[in-house]
Amino acid sequence: MARKSTEEQIQDFYQNIYNDLERKTLDDPFGGYVLGRIKTGQKTTYNKSLIELRKFNMEFLDVIESCYPALLKIMKDPKKSIRYEQEIVAVEKAKKVTAETVRHLSSHTHLIKEITNVGDVIPAKVLNTFAEEELAIYENRFIKSLVKRIEVFLQRRYETMKQSIESFEQHRLNIENDFLMSGQEVHVGIDISFKTTYNENLEATKAQYERLVYMKDQIQALKGNPFMKALAKAKDVFPPIMKTNIILHNPDFQMCYNLWLYLDRTDGIAFGIDVKEKNYRYTSVLNTDMNEIMALAITAFLRSRQLDDITATKLKEVMKEAKPIPNKEIDQTPTLNPSYTKLEDYRMNEFMLNETAKFYEASYTGLQRTGSKEAESLRVVYKQMLDMLDQIYPRVFQVSDEDLNSKDLHTRLDYARRKLQVFKIVQKQKQMNIARMGKSQKKIEAEIADLQKKIKLEEARNAAKLKRQKAKELRMNNEARLKAIEEDKKRISALLKQKQNEKK
Repeated sequence: MARKSTEEQIQDFYQNIYNDLERKTLDDPFGGYVLGRIKTGQKTTYNKSLIELRKFNMEFLDVIESCYPALLKIMKDPKKSIRYEQEIVAVEKAKKVTAETVRHLSSHTHLIKEITNVGDVIPAKVLNTFAEEELAIYENRFIKSLVKRIEVFLQRRYETMKQSIESFEQHRLNIENDFLMSGQEVHVGIDISFKTTYNENLEATKAQYERLVYMKDQIQALKGNPFMKALAKAKDVFPPIMKTNIILHNPDFQMCYNLWLYLDRTDGIAFGIDVKEKNYRYTSVLNTDMNEIMALAITAFLRSRQLDDITATKLKEVMKEAKPIPNKEIDQTPTLNPSYTKLEDYRMNEFMLNETAKFYEASYTGLQRTGSKEAESLRVVYKQMLDMLDQIYPRVFQVSDEDLNSKDLHTRLDYARRKLQVFKIVQKQKQMNIARMGKSQKKIEAEIADLQKKIKLEEARNAAKLKRQKAKELRMNNEARLKAIEEDKKRISALLKQKQNEKK
């Protein structure tokens, strides 16, 4: 025997129940009375289906996908710098002897092992200079840091979408009926709701989700790229990003820098809700069925409460059934609501740094235009920065004088103690910053001294080179003059000899 479908089973159950229910209700005097009163009531009906479609804003994925080829291109052919290393090695380990090697040996004679009878110099050790390609330059570390940021950025949105991917479909029937029975007000309500996952939109949302998963996997796969492996231990970069010539003028690096700024401005993921409603007719057949269900419900209620003041009167009166009124005021509360889920802390980042920097750059430029000296302009603008910070932190930590309105002495004392604590912490941090600036100052001074030393050395080398070049030119000039004199002598001698031969 073939198994019946769900629709057939519902139809069979419906026919069996309602045929008996309708006949027995109408045949019974009390049942007929209750059904009659129900028909005279004023019904309001709500018979709709509601579909809630969740739609994510995937603009962030468009931006990252557009930048992905630039990342691959940079990693395939990364920028490099040449670093020259020098070390003193045994002569047999020296790979190449350069002019620098000879100059170093001439000024460090203790490295000479012996000088042969014929004047050959045999060194024990020599200066070996070798070049190495440096991959961990700032621009490459910037790309490495950007990839790490993208990975975290996508992971957080992946987790959010994974938990919030479903859309829903809800079917609802609501009936409210008010009438009188034996002079008493009666209210009966029926509310039926079916809610299911809306699979049609789920496929579209899944496409967005799978696109995000694919991009997340592509970014994670970059960890295995030789470029990322080579920079695994390299230090990350932090805002403000230095606008080097490569970052400013290379199109691929420009795209990556713009992506960095975009990530700074985007701290969450948004999704909207598209609601679709469909109205269903409240048919006479459905109305008859609901009336009988109400009659059964009222009877069960009276029986459970043992109410005996309801009497079946006017049983033979012909009652006209009131027309149901569609209920337009009932609110179908959506399961979903449009929202913006914040995923990152909106801390001081490249975008905010740029905006703040523009303000102070304008102030600095303005002072320069008015004729202020360089040192004075620097002092004034930096003081403006510190003054702004000193205005911000009391408000953030709630120790601004305007925060205290109480006249209670104990409250004022607690406030003063907290204010002192904040001031001490701020003062300590400022002292640490000054100490750190002192270290940086010493480092810069040492760098200046080193650069000055190198410049002097380079100038001395250039002067010595120029002197040797002039000596060489002078020697060549002298040799040329001597050669010319010898040639003149030969020519004169030849002329004299020729004349002597002519006389003979």
